[in-house]
Amino acid sequence: MERPLNQRIRSFLSSLFLMIVPACLAPVMPSCTVSGLTSDYDQLSKIQRSQIRPLPAQEPLNPGAIYTVSAGDLLSMLSADEKAIVYVFSPGCNANSAPDLSAMNSKANEGGYAFYPVLTGYSGLGRLEPLGSDYLLYVIDDIHYRTRYRFRYERFFINELKCLPKKQKFSRGEDPGTYFLFVGGHFDCLLPEIP
Repeated sequence: MERPLNQRIRSFLSSLFLMIVPACLAPVMPSCTVSGLTSDYDQLSKIQRSQIRPLPAQEPLNPGAIYTVSAGDLLSMLSADEKAIVYVFSPGCNANSAPDLSAMNSKANEGGYAFYPVLTGYSGLGRLEPLGSDYLLYVIDDIHYRTRYRFRYERFFINELKCLPKKQKFSRGEDPGTYFLFVGGHFDCLLPEIP
């Protein structure tokens, strides 16, 4: 039994599509790197990996390093500060310019705030180099949160900062914000910018 003409044409076009698309993508795929789904630690160079360190218990912190932290670690550090701003960000988007952390640190210090910049992952880390000597840099410790997916460990981290249940989901209308104001070691509010 002969298939109708429109079915044969559709079959031919779908076969053609299946041959052409992989051929067009083949030269592009080796140069593509998917970023942002995980922490992107595996995309770092050896030099960049040498900058990443666990937060030491008693030793002084080095401004040239990047320290892995949980929200609990950060909350215990900033409990000594009267006022603090935690800036949660990702430098990975090439469409936006990398944040000037030195200028942010200066502005926060002038306003009487301690400044804690926290990376959500390692994507775009090269855009921040050389790391400043006037501020410390932190990154969310995905191993602590037992998930490799950034959207999950970032949510867990932010919820813990705000003293919410770790696994609580953000509501669709809620903007998680990037500047978190702490007063006396407790979360106060989200800020659109450093005051």
